[in-house]
Amino acid sequence: MGSESAAAAKHAAGIHRPLPQPERMKEPQVATARPAPHAFPATTPWQRRRSASGRRPDLVLSRFPQRKSPVKLIAFESPDGPRIGEITGATVNDLGPVEDFYGNPAAPARVSEQSGLPLAGLRLTPPVPKTARVFCVGVNYPSHVEEAKRAGLADSKAPTIFGRWPSTLVTHGDPAPVPPNEEGLDWEAELAVVIGRKTWRATEENALASVLGYTAFNDLSARRKQTDTTQWTLGKNADRSGPIGPVLVTADEIDDPHNLDLCARVNGELRQKANTSEMLHNIPRLIAYISDTVTLLPGDVIATGTMAGVGVAMTPPQFLHPGDVVEVEIESIGVLRTPIVGADEYR
Repeated sequence: MGSESAAAAKHAAGIHRPLPQPERMKEPQVATARPAPHAFPATTPWQRRRSASGRRPDLVLSRFPQRKSPVKLIAFESPDGPRIGEITGATVNDLGPVEDFYGNPAAPARVSEQSGLPLAGLRLTPPVPKTARVFCVGVNYPSHVEEAKRAGLADSKAPTIFGRWPSTLVTHGDPAPVPPNEEGLDWEAELAVVIGRKTWRATEENALASVLGYTAFNDLSARRKQTDTTQWTLGKNADRSGPIGPVLVTADEIDDPHNLDLCARVNGELRQKANTSEMLHNIPRLIAYISDTVTLLPGDVIATGTMAGVGVAMTPPQFLHPGDVVEVEIESIGVLRTPIVGADEYR
């Protein structure tokens, strides 16, 4: 079976995993990555040394781009600010402040004295620095092009790039409020790419070397403001409208980022379903297209676009209202869950 037929078969099969419980989850649901063509060790170097010595040494971990084993990263709150950590089973190894981690992604990271933190007890935050730029891609799936035209959104032969402010980012389980003059929020399930090195004028041949990892993104949209004018900025930057997570899966753990199933569900009902193989502009092209104009920096995010099934294109249009729950699920990454709340919450 050819790669296109295999991708089609995967798409037709859909994603069939149980929904999380209605109450807020204390742990992100992390999907199991498909087997890579090469075997990674089951434990990190410091874990192997700890088992041999009986204690945890202050050992340097390999980190992008010299990692020895794949990792899944989260960010979490601490009294000193957000920190980055590696998930190991039900615990998290503290790798240090988020800003330091992205300040020099090629440098080794030390396991701090706070390693082995219980995952269930951590308050998650977006796994990118506060200075991250978020580059969003519009109408990047063929199935979304026609419905975007019907909804009065732009169509372009080149990638449509618009910006999000990092202050809009929230993470798994965080509520998103509906702005007061909107009928509701609209959902957009997307694969997000997190950059791991300073990148200027990448080519499509070397662009993937700049990727630190992948995560899920929901480009929650305030459609009234988005369609009032040709400028999308307000409609794409409502407060707390950029859920990202639940984990950042390092690039070496994703066998093929252009063959991942992704979907969106509203209150448990399927709304969107596609495979990343359907992108009009693939990840290398997006990185090359952006980086010959803007230098990409570690921690920057590229949200690669959504597929058909958004609420504004339905007949009649449907939107997210307080009390609704929207989920984005991506194969090998997991479920990103967002409860919707009223306009006056989280002011």
